[in-house]
Amino acid sequence: MSSIKNKSCILTSYFTLKKHPQSGDPNNKILGVDESGFVQANSHDYIKDFHNSVIDKEIDIVIFHDNLCEDYIKRYSNSKISFVKVVESIYSNNDYRFFCYLDWLKDNNYETIFMVDLADVTVSLDPNDLQLGGDIFFCEDKGILDDYQFHTTNYFEFHKYFKWENFQKFYDSGYNLLNMGVIGARYENAIRFLSLFCQERIRAELPHLNINMPLGNYIARNYFDKIHSGSPFCSEFKKFQTDRKDVYFIHK
Repeated sequence: MSSIKNKSCILTSYFTLKKHPQSGDPNNKILGVDESGFVQANSHDYIKDFHNSVIDKEIDIVIFHDNLCEDYIKRYSNSKISFVKVVESIYSNNDYRFFCYLDWLKDNNYETIFMVDLADVTVSLDPNDLQLGGDIFFCEDKGILDDYQFHTTNYFEFHKYFKWENFQKFYDSGYNLLNMGVIGARYENAIRFLSLFCQERIRAELPHLNINMPLGNYIARNYFDKIHSGSPFCSEFKKFQTDRKDVYFIHK
């Protein structure tokens, strides 16, 4: 492992070779997704809000992509923003990004790692100033874990089907739902979360499924004690609080 390069780094992804895993959901319009369900490649609109929000921040940004052209990459790259090309995966775009992050982080060490969605997340305050007192930080989704529904499958059906540990603990918990769109942790905890996620995702098989939300909630709640979600780390999910200056990240 290399020595620590800088204080903080934001990792995100821009994948276009596979359909967006949430396309076709009439209740969840996704910026940049066309009628065929694919994210548009080389789109100004897809990256502009995030890019504008980080351009004045002294933090490294790495964007993993599978199909962007060189002119586009040149347009949005600078001394702090870089693009890393990866190959197409058997997993959904949302699941696959965590494999990319883990592989890259093995050779790139920072004090703090942030992992965010690209199209619907902006950076409000400089993440370098965030004091990570807990083990891992998340955007807080709406409702509790029992509210999570992917098509006709709720969280607990995933938990039972994949034989994840401590089912009764989760069933009785009333845990609030953690959103995988904004995650922060010190380097060691980021590596731990990603390693556990990728190991369990491989064990779960069924690569066509998009299970980053239920799996991410399981990994966080089963293996981490000090979890922080919501403010001041991140705004309220889907509340479109674009003017907030008291949080570090804004997620929709």
